[in-house]
Amino acid sequence: IFHLQRLPDELGNLEALWSLHAIGTAIREVPSSFFRLNNIDLLSFQRSRGHKQMSLSLPITLSLDGLHTLTYLNLTDCGITRLPENIGQLSSLEELDLQENNFERIPESITQRSKLGRLSLRYCERLQSLSKLPCKLHELDAHHCTALESL
Repeated sequence: IFHLQRLPDELGNLEALWSLHAIGTAIREVPSSFFRLNNIDLLSFQRSRGHKQMSLSLPITLSLDGLHTLTYLNLTDCGITRLPENIGQLSSLEELDLQENNFERIPESITQRSKLGRLSLRYCERLQSLSKLPCKLHELDAHHCTALESL
C-alpha cells in the first residue's frame, strides 16, 4: 500500500489548482507554499486509518497570502491539538469539518466568518466550550463532544 507522506514544496505555485483531496495519506505537514494558493475552493485532509498516531501539523498562525477562494476545509481525524488562531480569516469559508480532533477550543476569529454555514465538531472529545459562533451558522454538529461544558 502506498502512503503519500509529504506534498511537494512547489504546490503553492499551481495557479489552476481548485481542489485537493489528500484523504487516507500519511501527510504530517502542509508546505508553507500551500498558503499562497489563490484559486483553491476545496481542501480535504483526512488521516489514514493506519496512521492514528500521526498528526497533521498546522502553523499557529496561517499565512493568508492565498486561500481567498477556499469554501470547504476538511481536517477530519488529523490529530490536531491546536487550531491556527487566525483560521477565521479564511474569508470565503462556508463549510468547516474538524471532526475527531484533539483541540480544546476554537479560536474566536471563527466568529468573523459571515459565510460559514456548517461547522462539524463530531467526536472532538477534548473541546470544552464554544463561546461565540458565526451569525450565519445554520448547522452545528457537536455530537459526542464529551468535554463540552458551555455553548
